[in-house]
Amino acid sequence: MEFTIPNWSAEDEKWMRRCLILAEKGKYQVGSNPMVGCVLVEGGQWISEGYHKRFGEAHAEVDAWKNAGQPDSFEQGTIYVSLEPCSHHGKTPPCTDLLLRLRPSRVVLASTDPDVRVSGNGIRRLSEAGIKVDVGCLDAENRHLNRHYFTQRTHNRPFVALKWAETCGGMVGKSQASPESRLMISGPQALVYGHRLRAEHQSILVGGGTVLADNPQLNLRYFSGNSPQILVWWTRSSPLGNYRFKSNAHFTEITAASLKQAWPEITASAGNSVLVEGGAKTQSAFIEMGMWDEIHRIVNQEPHKGGGISAPRLPNNAALIKTLPIGNDTVYIYRPKKQIL
Repeated sequence: MEFTIPNWSAEDEKWMRRCLILAEKGKYQVGSNPMVGCVLVEGGQWISEGYHKRFGEAHAEVDAWKNAGQPDSFEQGTIYVSLEPCSHHGKTPPCTDLLLRLRPSRVVLASTDPDVRVSGNGIRRLSEAGIKVDVGCLDAENRHLNRHYFTQRTHNRPFVALKWAETCGGMVGKSQASPESRLMISGPQALVYGHRLRAEHQSILVGGGTVLADNPQLNLRYFSGNSPQILVWWTRSSPLGNYRFKSNAHFTEITAASLKQAWPEITASAGNSVLVEGGAKTQSAFIEMGMWDEIHRIVNQEPHKGGGISAPRLPNNAALIKTLPIGNDTVYIYRPKKQIL
């Protein structure tokens, strides 16, 4: 569907910004669902608000309606929602049905839902019922907030983030690495940052070389949230071993000679986002294939002894969009220069 984008008032943007703030509260709990916030306004006054708190639970519109005392109608009011109301039965009933019962005078949305089960159907049903629907208020901000969801629904693949820590000399590990001789790089604050990234992604991927060298747990220990699904990519048959990642019930081992061969299974198993943590060869394979959406490069500023494995080379189209000093480390965040969700 095509929509006429109105000139947004300061009032519209104020309430939609509140929707996005609410939506982000569900960041670590909504799983594969989008983060969505909703605000009910009448006569320019705030009435109620809600957000999607947890996967499988009430959507934002229902939460805001319940917080308003479950009114039978809202005919004089405006409902602001950061994503098009769902119009299909899933774990919860369609939110479009609730809005049709409430019959607000106006519905303002940040974005249409790219899910093929929705994709304009919710808007169409509301419009056909005579409810004014305006779409596109802070659309770019919402797409950025829900970039994992939009990438998967739009491109039929997970959002791919690469994360590595390197010394100020550009090393990521020792050439003769083993779990007993790891090159410890990041400080404690950067370690928390890395685990927060794990909490933000549905899955985490490492290559078999990293498992053999580090025997990582690949779970959450320094940040609250759900541990991601674990993906281990072996380029040869996985050797027998008591690997610590197997203590997590949710792991998948993939055997493929190249990333191109492994990619279909990664896509099927990763959910809407995958954090690629190592090692350098694995991350370089994603870069060479052009299959990345975000890079988190953590550089420690203190001198380190040893090394031997160089950090991946940044892709030519990497644009630095943010720099974060964290203790003795600096996080550099890159995205493709022409990224389209």
